[in-house]
Amino acid sequence: MKLNLETRAANIIHSYEAGLVKIQQTSSSSEENSGRVQHQLLSLTNSVIITPDCLIQDWLNDPQNLSKEDMSRIIETKPEVILLGTGSTLIFPDNAILQQCYQEKIGIEVMNTAAACRTYNVLASEYRKVAAALLVI
Repeated sequence: MKLNLETRAANIIHSYEAGLVKIQQTSSSSEENSGRVQHQLLSLTNSVIITPDCLIQDWLNDPQNLSKEDMSRIIETKPEVILLGTGSTLIFPDNAILQQCYQEKIGIEVMNTAAACRTYNVLASEYRKVAAALLVI
């Protein structure tokens, strides 16, 4: 049963399981004044950055060694808050990475990937500037 009709063109996380995240990528139709939203369901097995407006699939090769350069790609999306999903266990980033976010006045929350997916969907539905950096491990 469908409870509501989402007409906003925003990426949402359809589902998550260990090693796999499914993202419903949405975009507005290119036809002028059509008001149509097109959906595409992507099954991804690599680490990913998702915001309501963009999807970065080639983000991270080694989840155990998150660098300031890796974080810069997230910061470039200009979020208010970053949700760092670190698999089934919490992996806190280096203090230099946390400082990088604080200097940019961006909140960062470290949580397991399943919790990051759920939290992302809630914040995106509230039209917040959120970025989820998901380590799919």
